[in-house]
Amino acid sequence: MVLWWFKAETPYKVGIVSLVIGAKKGNNITTAYRVTQKLMGIQFNFIVKVFILSLGISLVIKYASPSLPPIPVTSGNALIAVLTPAIILAIALLWRFWKFQSRGS
Repeated sequence: MVLWWFKAETPYKVGIVSLVIGAKKGNNITTAYRVTQKLMGIQFNFIVKVFILSLGISLVIKYASPSLPPIPVTSGNALIAVLTPAIILAIALLWRFWKFQSRGS
């Protein structure tokens, strides 16, 4: 089963693992170069999307926050502010893990 996973028709879907395996076996260097270029393109697009999302959030905070009512300073509000990102990330990772497990079965 593992060997079948490495023999993907499109090497960029396998990613860095395919690149490392190809380099160890001495496979065609152009294939490794293409995989690297595809991965760099994917990473660049992701970075641009994160930058644009961050810019949008910062503009909303800068210009929309003065019109919102002030949030009272309480320990409950601080706890919500600190734990919300961790809870969202945990839910996202559990969802992806569950999706990966159901796909493999």
